[in-house]
Amino acid sequence: MVGTVLYPKANQKACKSFNDVEISFRTKPGDMSIFVLADRGGKEDVEKLSLIKVAAIFEDSVKTGASFLDLHGKLMDKIEWLPLSLGKLSNVTKVNFSENGIMALPTTIGNLKPLPTNL
Repeated sequence: MVGTVLYPKANQKACKSFNDVEISFRTKPGDMSIFVLADRGGKEDVEKLSLIKVAAIFEDSVKTGASFLDLHGKLMDKIEWLPLSLGKLSNVTKVNFSENGIMALPTTIGNLKPLPTNL
């Protein structure tokens, strides 16, 4: 995978949508992918995400055209499934759902482009 890695000056922990801090990482067709590094701190500092927050992340990712979705160890322990809106992430080519209690993926995952890595 080829692209540009960026570490934003604002919203470094990525706790807000980058649209809220007026930063855009949207690429145009044919441009290289942009990978945003977020300082999530130590494991004890990472806020566990509720299902509502996960759905909001999916919606923000649709708006920004994100190509990488990283939920590694970020979901609340009681979350066992992901919202149907996962299927809207048409630009996502890489995902990381590891270290979560996800028991099933929605059928809408079939709407995504073929993913070259394991879920």
